[in-house]
Amino acid sequence: MRFVFFTAVTSLVLSLTLGVTCSPLASRNNGGWNDAAVPKYIRECVKRKAVLKAIYDQVLAVSNPVGVLTGQIDISNLFHPEVRARVTPLGEFEGRDGVEEYFYGLGAGIVQNVFKKFLCDPTTGIISAHVVLVSDFPPLNLNYTHVGYWSFNDTTGTVNSIDLNIINFGITANPSSLSESPRSFHTTYVLYCNVGVGEQFLRSVGTCLKYQNETNFVGSTPEQMYADCSSFLHSIDFGTWDAVNQNTTICRYLHSTLTQYRPAVHCAHMGKTGGEKCVPHTWQDYYKNDY
Repeated sequence: MRFVFFTAVTSLVLSLTLGVTCSPLASRNNGGWNDAAVPKYIRECVKRKAVLKAIYDQVLAVSNPVGVLTGQIDISNLFHPEVRARVTPLGEFEGRDGVEEYFYGLGAGIVQNVFKKFLCDPTTGIISAHVVLVSDFPPLNLNYTHVGYWSFNDTTGTVNSIDLNIINFGITANPSSLSESPRSFHTTYVLYCNVGVGEQFLRSVGTCLKYQNETNFVGSTPEQMYADCSSFLHSIDFGTWDAVNQNTTICRYLHSTLTQYRPAVHCAHMGKTGGEKCVPHTWQDYYKNDY
């Protein structure tokens, strides 16, 4: 009789543990289990998986990311105000605004999220996730693979820190041959200068035109600033998507896509100094901070 009872309890706990992996919404008790009878660590893992699932769900469809970044969609219950993120090979992002901009400002065209691995450490509450983001964003139609760790604030239940790697990003995004390099360079270069200093190809006024102190581009007119921008970009390396957070054109292109949200912050990143983002980094820098 004792053996039968022990087996039943073991089966119940095992099924609940497996349920954490399969159903991140089970904690709502909508036909699931009695919360009071479930160990606290299992309940916390379920809640934290639901938070991470909600973060990735907001990447889907262009209306969601735009809604988040314009304040129409409130996700303050997902990220802690002082959240920190290291996204390799892109760089480091600080605060809720910075992390939200990375996730939703750079995630255009995602139509599906596939969770390959979705695990929770019951002793620390850290979530480990392997997620494939399927994109239909032209012209490359890339898929992105995120593998990383998500730590949570025990009081608020929001994400405290993120240590994320984008797998194969360089081999996916870099030009596949030397003949493509000039075309890739000029596409990036023109977009950067348009957004940054107001050359009138696509936009009449560049986002950073009013932030000349941040960019340090010289000139009293948009055309003069564009010429200085052009000269500067030709003086630095184009860079590689294997190491974006360097003193390169690629790094400045990345941050140029974010200037529309917080120009006072990102115009410095795409300017001459790099604003502590687009600056030289060594391989040792990766090991100086924990996330």
